[in-house]
Amino acid sequence: MYVSHLCEVLLQQDLTWQQWSRVVTSEEEKNFANFAEVTQSGKCGDLLALLNKKLDSQAKHHFNWLHQAKTLRELKETLHEDKVCIHVFFF
Repeated sequence: MYVSHLCEVLLQQDLTWQQWSRVVTSEEEKNFANFAEVTQSGKCGDLLALLNKKLDSQAKHHFNWLHQAKTLRELKETLHEDKVCIHVFFF
């Protein structure tokens, strides 16, 4: 019971953290989008939710990369002499 109450209290704590965010700036009628370290603030629960969202996204990206690398390796190992494989990587 005490641990449960402690978790609830911690999730409601106010925090401040640094986060990379896309920032649009203007200079002489031109807009530039860059990433900058921005100070964010909120509850501990907000930060944990954001972390979980980012981890889910990263896990999917990592799985896709592993699958792509395995598939490409298998393709190159079974490629006939008169064939070519072109792999284009977009990021």
